[in-house]
Amino acid sequence: MLASPSRSLHVLVVSPHLPPNHVGGVEVYSQYLLRALAARGHRVQGVAVEQVASGSVEACAAREDDIDGYPTHRLTLTLPASRPFPLLSEHVPTDAWFQQLLGDTRPDVVHVQSGYLLGAPALAAARRSGTPAVLTLHDYWFACPRVTLRHPDGSLCMGAERPAKCAWCLTADQRRHGLLDRITGGALTRGKDQSTIWRLAIGGPEAAIVERQALLRDLLGSAAAVLAPTRFVAAQVAAVGYPVDRIRLSRYGMPPQRPRQPGRAASLRLAFIGQLAPHKGVHLLIEAMRGLAGRKVSLAIHGPLTPYPAYVAQLRALAGDDARITFHGPYRRESLPDIFAATDVVVVPSIWHEVAAIVIQEAQMAGVPVLASNLGGSPELIADDRDGLLFDPARPGDVARQITRLLDEPDLLPLLEAAAPRPRTIDDEVDALLELYRAICRAV
Repeated sequence: MLASPSRSLHVLVVSPHLPPNHVGGVEVYSQYLLRALAARGHRVQGVAVEQVASGSVEACAAREDDIDGYPTHRLTLTLPASRPFPLLSEHVPTDAWFQQLLGDTRPDVVHVQSGYLLGAPALAAARRSGTPAVLTLHDYWFACPRVTLRHPDGSLCMGAERPAKCAWCLTADQRRHGLLDRITGGALTRGKDQSTIWRLAIGGPEAAIVERQALLRDLLGSAAAVLAPTRFVAAQVAAVGYPVDRIRLSRYGMPPQRPRQPGRAASLRLAFIGQLAPHKGVHLLIEAMRGLAGRKVSLAIHGPLTPYPAYVAQLRALAGDDARITFHGPYRRESLPDIFAATDVVVVPSIWHEVAAIVIQEAQMAGVPVLASNLGGSPELIADDRDGLLFDPARPGDVARQITRLLDEPDLLPLLEAAAPRPRTIDDEVDALLELYRAICRAV
């Protein structure tokens, strides 16, 4: 299959979900990429899961729309209630659906965005059909059966050193595990997979973990190129046996943002922009605000209020009657320039390992400094004390310490603003991807 520099390409972009009903980071990025490729005159199609249903047998149903001017296939996956979702790496109806789609449409390249939900069937179908595939690692699915590198109790995992560790994690939220853990005074949690009690009384799907890791290494090896937006996510995938030197660092490209005009308001204006979910750490930010009572600082919270209602209720209770804290609710990406114009610092207080938070790069594109937790890939995107600030979410009061510096050190914010990096644009990234797509097509 040859692809000349001037010939338009047919690219199938596979994402776990896509807007408008799903608006997480990978979904937003995938939409950016589809739109940018289509704007260049390339033929594109999107594939995404619209919902996951429970049923007596596995199934895959698809509907097609062209909301954005290109075909998008929106799938409904049906899984039996007994199927262990965290171990899902094969789904026969979805495998067959992808095989049919590739046979009917014959794309030049399949670009898979993350492994979650559709990564395995898309890569497997591409290999069977001889279609070159590119994989971008947006999450930890290839390294972590729970996807998030978080234990069931919310504590952080530093990687899959051994299959038994993943097996323990998958059983740790089971009722009998919790009961035995209480009876033994927390011995199961302290010992994790090294606990003799756990191995004898509960055990775990260690053999299934080994099988899963072997399958995913094989699928990774079938991709013509594996891209990672940060070195951190590349290292996690390498930890389960995939050669790290085969993973290319590829930062996200961002649509241009209207540069914010620097100016000073009566108070320091902080903003959180994103999901109001427990792992996003918004409670740490509100607690910091309450600890800075009487200081001239405000917090605007932008994000949907309905997906995690219990957490939002907790946040509202923490905020109390503090008039400096405002819940603005959901926002449209088209409104980001106005949000940034009313913001001095964007805060990303995540308590999990962010891969490469889109909002960090969107804020930087608009010239707005970012204060973020020092987990995951965020330290690769922010130079602490030079173009942004980092804090340790495990250290009580650390986010308040950094906010206090912004209040008490008058030269700090102007210095951060002046040094704010400019991420590469989506057009720059598409230039690089088209070069990659054509190179792998020529190699087939």
